[in-house]
Amino acid sequence: MQEFVQVTNGARTVPQIIIDGVPIGGLSELMKLQQEGRLDGLM
Repeated sequence: MQEFVQVTNGARTVPQIIIDGVPIGGLSELMKLQQEGRLDGLM
């Protein structure tokens, strides 16, 4: 749990999406990145 909280900058809810070590957030944040056209650039 400590590693999870450290990697996700203190987030405690799941799911937490991490791409290349960068915490993205949950599904809402992921969908927002997709809608803004920024998701592909992170992958």
